[in-house]
Amino acid sequence: MSRPMQVRVLFRLRMANGGIVSIQELLAQVYGDRRDGGPLFADAYIRRAINELRQLGLTIITHHGRGYRLEAR
Repeated sequence: MSRPMQVRVLFRLRMANGGIVSIQELLAQVYGDRRDGGPLFADAYIRRAINELRQLGLTIITHHGRGYRLEAR
C-alpha cells in the first residue's frame, strides 16, 4: 500500500483501537485544514480509501451516521 491517503486513513483507524472513527476525524487526519472541493468531494475520497483498504483484506465496519471501525484480527 503506497497511497498516502489510504495510509493516513488506516493509521487513524488503528489508533482508535477498535473504536469508531468519525468521518470528521478521518477528514482531519487526511486533509488537515485544507479540503479542496468541499466536504462532499472529500467524503467521496475517504469512502474510496476505505473501499481500497477493504480490497486489501481489511475488515472495516461502517457505522452509518457515526463513522468507521477497523475490526481486529
